[in-house]
Amino acid sequence: MRGRAAGQREVMRSDTRPLAAFLSARKLLKGWEKNLLIVEEIKGGGEFRLAEGTLAVRGFRVAGGKIEIRANARVTEKGAFGKVLASYGAPSVGIELRGQERALHVLRPEHWFESR
Repeated sequence: MRGRAAGQREVMRSDTRPLAAFLSARKLLKGWEKNLLIVEEIKGGGEFRLAEGTLAVRGFRVAGGKIEIRANARVTEKGAFGKVLASYGAPSVGIELRGQERALHVLRPEHWFESR
């Protein structure tokens, strides 16, 4: 019997330095890459569901400083599936998750994200 969990979660963090350190532990990030990951006062949240080996997030949105990330996705044994919209100030990029593959959407990424 596998466990199940569902709910809504709010995220508040004073800064993302621990995340930047974790992401650079396996592969050293360049200074500018690491600086992009360091954001103070990050807030957000979304709905999640964990069941039968699948983690699904819906309406996920976190923001802080110039960064905003939105996602509707699920992660399974076969990979991640769904969509992500990442913005740094005005520039944004849509990321389509298809198992082990990724597709970037740079032309009108907000429209792509909202229309799917």
